[in-house]
Amino acid sequence: MSATAAALAHADDLADFVAASPSSFHAAAEVARRLTDVGFTALDDGNLERAETLFRNALKRSPNDGDALGGLGLVELRRERFAEARDLLQRASRRGTG
Repeated sequence: MSATAAALAHADDLADFVAASPSSFHAAAEVARRLTDVGFTALDDGNLERAETLFRNALKRSPNDGDALGGLGLVELRRERFAEARDLLQRASRRGTG
């Protein structure tokens, strides 16, 4: 199993845990962090579609996560969608990490 596949499987396990106990803020934040980590792996691999999906899923769990916002901004930058990239990266810089 590749590192990306293993990370995705683990993120899916955590997502199931959060679905079973949605009141757990810390669990949601942990899932968001792991989704963001895998998103950056997908971005490094050049898989922009997968990276976007992972960053957006992280933001569903933690809407102000600076790392996920920044990752999504980098996706848009690579797609040469400069206005969207700028907006996301500005939001990320105001939020900081996590």
